[in-house]
Amino acid sequence: MKGRLFQRLRQLSISNSLRGAFLIGALLTLIVSMVSLYSWHEQSSQVRYSLDEYFPRIHSAFLIEGNLNLAVDQLNEFLLAPNTTVRLQLRTQIIQHLDKIDRLSQGLQPAERRQLAVILQDSRTLLAELDNALYNMFLVREKVSELSARIDWLHDDFTTELNSLVQDFTWQQGTLLDQIEANQGDAAQYLQRSREVQNEQQQVYTLARIENQIVDDLRDRLNELKSGNNDGVLVETHIRYLENLKKTADENIRALDDWPSTITLRQTIDELLEIGMVKNKMPDTMRDYVAAQKALLDASRAREATLGRFRTLLEAQLGSSHQQMQTFNQRLEQIVRVSGGLILVATLLALLLAWGLNHYFIRSRLVKRFTALNQAVVQIGLGRIDSTIPVYGRDELGRIARLLRHTLGQLNAQRRQLEQEGRRAQRDRSRPTRHAG
Repeated sequence: MKGRLFQRLRQLSISNSLRGAFLIGALLTLIVSMVSLYSWHEQSSQVRYSLDEYFPRIHSAFLIEGNLNLAVDQLNEFLLAPNTTVRLQLRTQIIQHLDKIDRLSQGLQPAERRQLAVILQDSRTLLAELDNALYNMFLVREKVSELSARIDWLHDDFTTELNSLVQDFTWQQGTLLDQIEANQGDAAQYLQRSREVQNEQQQVYTLARIENQIVDDLRDRLNELKSGNNDGVLVETHIRYLENLKKTADENIRALDDWPSTITLRQTIDELLEIGMVKNKMPDTMRDYVAAQKALLDASRAREATLGRFRTLLEAQLGSSHQQMQTFNQRLEQIVRVSGGLILVATLLALLLAWGLNHYFIRSRLVKRFTALNQAVVQIGLGRIDSTIPVYGRDELGRIARLLRHTLGQLNAQRRQLEQEGRRAQRDRSRPTRHAG
């Protein structure tokens, strides 16, 4: 098989061999060029992706994260704002950061922009809910403060009136003792009056104890509200407790109907009970406080969920960008490896072709045979028509050698013919000479 291949190659003409070598070289050059062009195209695509998509998206993601962190910090300050003015200023700043995030989202993919637009809309709605919850909490805290101040004022007024009555009781008892010592005969009357004063004093002390219980309960409930340890069940318990105290207080108040001096104490207790039991006062305030606190807690939980969605989207965006870049790098690395191998193979084939063309064609078929043919022509030029032409084959040099051999053969034949004719003519000239002798 190999011998036949070489034999067929040797039968090719020089022009066909050179044309085949040129075509093979052109084909190898085309392969190297196409591989190089494809590698350049892929590298250019990666560079364009990096400049047009990857780096802008990464930059946008970092800017969005930075503005998100600022918005979160301001949102924390927003939740702790001391007054409405500061809260409104912080709300405006947070909305500005959200609008900036919306503008920065133009550098993301369409699907990510749509997701981020939904999150931003939810964030604006959540901010409005937080603002409303904080405003309601502010109002109910103001109401709680007003109730607390009113309770303290009534308690102080009750204490002042109680101290005044105690001083009056002390004065009355001292006066009665003096009268008993001065009027021994009427001692029974004064003793009866002293017992009445003591009874009144005892009822007043009972009212004071009830008032302290009411005030303590009201204060405890308000403190529980402020500490967040209250719910709707405790409101009903509070009302039932005050109802029991009201029954006790009413029994003692009826016993004091004959003592006008205790009217202020009774009115104070009635006001305290009204604060604690009337629906539109402390019960509704407690329920409003619990509702506002729950709404604020729900909004805070929704805030954490929204921030989690924000960060999940940003992490997914960064991860997707890194994954695409890594895919590009792996693909480019594979392309470079394959194209490098193809270029190396094409280069080796080109070198092998050059070596084979030089060794098996130029040196053996062209140079040696052309030199032998040239030497034969020189010999022929010198008149040595009997020179041999050691060049064979079906290519151009072989045909030239055959033509020269044919020409030399004809020349040799003509020379031999001339020699024969010359010898014949010489013989013919020598025959008459013999006959004459």
